[in-house]
Amino acid sequence: MGLFRDLGDLARAARDMPRPDLGEGIAAAKEAMEAAQALGPPPGTEGWIAADGRLVEVAGAGVAVDGEPVWDLRVERTVPSGGTITVRCRQALPRLLAGAFVAGAGVRILSPPGDPTRVVVTGLSRATTTMEAYNDAAVASRLPPRQDPADRLTRLKELHEKGLLTDEEYRDRRARIIDEL
Repeated sequence: MGLFRDLGDLARAARDMPRPDLGEGIAAAKEAMEAAQALGPPPGTEGWIAADGRLVEVAGAGVAVDGEPVWDLRVERTVPSGGTITVRCRQALPRLLAGAFVAGAGVRILSPPGDPTRVVVTGLSRATTTMEAYNDAAVASRLPPRQDPADRLTRLKELHEKGLLTDEEYRDRRARIIDEL
């Protein structure tokens, strides 16, 4: 038979569920972002030098350590001579925080003295832990490049002329494109 006899039971159960408080949701999001900011130094890195970097590439390695996914990371960082280098590292990141580690995100890193090519990511930089910075990086990494408005208007007109858009749909979408200019 199952947990719910019919959709009415399911609807009643959903309606009677306690609704989370907005303040609780904000507090949970803040806690997760603070945790992302403070992964902490791993054992064996005492005496290593702290620096800032930027994630260039993030890819799953297909393995896990203690239930946490392992990631292949490419990190761009400055070196004492003043230039920048891109280094690779492979490390586990907490599953719940993995979504915050996206290409373009600022990260805090540790390197052993005298070896800037070896890094361990210890958290997100403070700028990246703001919700706006995270959202900008996440959205930018997943959106296709913006099309030229003139091309979009031409394509829209073609669809209208083929009868695939009504007059009202054509006017509405045309107005939206023009408003974006």
